Amino acid sequence: MAIIVEEHSAKVAVFLFENFNVDLPDDESTSGLSAEETLLAHISVFFTVYLYYLIAGGCLLIVLGVLYWFGKTHKSRWEYGSIAVRISAGIGLSLVSISYLFSTSGNLFMSPWMIPMVVIIYFIGKAPLALIRSSTNLE
Repeated sequence: MAIIVEEHSAKVAVFLFENFNVDLPDDESTSGLSAEETLLAHISVFFTVYLYYLIAGGCLLIVLGVLYWFGKTHKSRWEYGSIAVRISAGIGLSLVSISYLFSTSGNLFMSPWMIPMVVIIYFIGKAPLALIRSSTNLE
């Protein structure tokens, strides 16, 4: 009974990947593969895209910090802190993808906190320092 459930769940997952147009690389042909092997190939494509998401999010924070550095001529100490937090959070978020190479990636990437973690890191660089600056009226 468990084998039938696993087989059908693999087929449903492959069906979902194919309906969302997740294409496999050209070197992998799905014609001779079983449903489980096809599912594993689709999951490897999904993990690659997920790593790109983390790296791109980190690079965006780094670029935002650098552009803010060059965009404003007179910066206060709070703005220097904001720039440092953005760049360090961007570097940290990009380096989270390295955990995929080690055994820690299973717990980290399968947790439901990955996308909220990126959103929280985006607000770390902006919100607290902007609130402190606006409450003290330092220019």
